[in-house]
Amino acid sequence: MRDGIPRARPPRVRATGASRLDAELALVLCAALIYAIVWIARASYTVGGFRYYPLLDDAMISMRYARNLASGLGLVWNAGEYVEGFSNPLWTGWMAALHLIPMPVRLVSLLVILSGSALHLVTVVFSYRITQQIGGSRRAATGAAILTAFYYPLCLWAVSGMEVPALTALTALGASSAIRLANDPGEQSWHLWAWLATGAVVRMDFVVPAIVLLAWLGVASPARRRESLIGGLVVAGTLAILVVARLWYYGEYMPNTYYLKLEGIPLAVRVIRGAMVTGDYLLYAGLPFVALALLQVHSLRKPPGLLALLFVGQLAYSVYVGGDIYEHLGGANRFVSVAVPLFFCLLALGLERATRALSLRPEFTSVSFGLLVVATLIQANAMREGVGGIETWGLLKRPLYSNMAEDLTRAAIGLRRSTDEGASFAVALAGTLPYWLNRPCIDLLGKTDREIAHQQAHLDPAIGAEQYEPGHMKWDFSHSIGKLQPDVVAQLWGDGESAQPYLGNYFIPAGGGPPWFRKDSPHVLWSTIKD
Repeated sequence: MRDGIPRARPPRVRATGASRLDAELALVLCAALIYAIVWIARASYTVGGFRYYPLLDDAMISMRYARNLASGLGLVWNAGEYVEGFSNPLWTGWMAALHLIPMPVRLVSLLVILSGSALHLVTVVFSYRITQQIGGSRRAATGAAILTAFYYPLCLWAVSGMEVPALTALTALGASSAIRLANDPGEQSWHLWAWLATGAVVRMDFVVPAIVLLAWLGVASPARRRESLIGGLVVAGTLAILVVARLWYYGEYMPNTYYLKLEGIPLAVRVIRGAMVTGDYLLYAGLPFVALALLQVHSLRKPPGLLALLFVGQLAYSVYVGGDIYEHLGGANRFVSVAVPLFFCLLALGLERATRALSLRPEFTSVSFGLLVVATLIQANAMREGVGGIETWGLLKRPLYSNMAEDLTRAAIGLRRSTDEGASFAVALAGTLPYWLNRPCIDLLGKTDREIAHQQAHLDPAIGAEQYEPGHMKWDFSHSIGKLQPDVVAQLWGDGESAQPYLGNYFIPAGGGPPWFRKDSPHVLWSTIKD
């Protein structure tokens, strides 16, 4: 009532489908955020009274490059040594920017984790939207969002410091843009070009989904062929600029990791091993679920066909490069994970159609669909460990690689106390230990050593492809220990016996080794060394 005149209340507006959609997606995002917070807390550890937040060791290689860049030493692993031991330039640049924030260096990794987690949530949002773009209902879209949000490998990459969540989000953004372009003549193409160019700078092999996206757009929408060709030129131009910059700064056409993983490795070995691990992934993902997802594709020219092509393209690329080093769980590796949310969009569509076909009463459809989504999550996250995989997924166990990261951090702090600033260290894992040592290091496995990267791999023809571990098959102790003469050999790799001629009487093992300290080193504080 105002001025004595009663006012009629505005009519109540019933919630629309869009508002309910947003509420359901918001609920999934909140649950995913809580899951990430619990994961981060469970993975963290305290050393010397300070809290640390671990990243995967490979991510810590990029962190060392980023730290040196932010410190003014250049984009290098060791000061003055120009070797590109990373393959994710834009992500490493982001890490360098985070190092410029005035805060304890031990907390920079937390900012990287939060960045990856935010990108993971972006992917969840787009899995929701893409499911609707391919004809799925609100219920199917929610199912796709749940599958994406709580699939363990995607969550692992999100909080591990790797560039995978960025690539996954950009692939989803690219797919959504391509579908809109195919369906809407007024949609602008520059969005898609921007996502693809950005992905190519994040990691060079993003060219695989870029080619799939542009080729599909040109075929599905003939009116867009010219724009598809322009997009290809944008991606090619971006890669050309990276090559020129690499030649100028590092003197190589490709990253050092490219030569390490592909040069001297027979194609047959890579493909056989890649096919084996890809088969394992499909098996543990649940072959009926894979079949159900692919059955939603009735024409490759339609949007569901694009999602299937992107997923199969990443599977094929994983086979070509021999898979990943992170294969022991049986879940999606780094390469396949890039397209897994798109697979989940197809799967959610298939699950909903299956429940509609099988439900005797319509009111039971939502319950049946929810049960199928839960069953799918359990199947996918059990992986090869079964009940153990479910415990890992449920965070009943400490997250993967956390114990190793804590051990390496403690080892680095102990080694710093046992040496002075001039000491050099030979390491097999080139990330966590060198980052916290913050001293000159020698990379036994060649990620940051050009000479080792161009050598032949240690492959036994009698064993075959089963022995192949991408990026971990080249070492030369005569070069790394005998020639480069580290003050400390902190770790070894492969056949430790082959290192003995270079350790022998020249190094003293602490507690039986590792580590081993060079006897004549002036940089070892011998009073701190215990037998």
